Amino acid sequence: MRSFICFIGVINYTCELQANLTTEQKGLVEFMRDGPKSVQQAGHWLVLAQELSIKRKHT
Repeated sequence: MRSFICFIGVINYTCELQANLTTEQKGLVEFMRDGPKSVQQAGHWLVLAQELSIKRKHT
């Protein structure tokens, strides 16, 4: 039960942070996620890594 209460606390904290982001912070989040339609948190960096891997012909 204790871990569940901690988990709910983390969820509430995260929601509060997201609700109070500045415009600059929101822009940074969109950049890091590779735009609003990205499905992954580090979407931008994963796309760059994938493009570099293809360019260098990694298999």
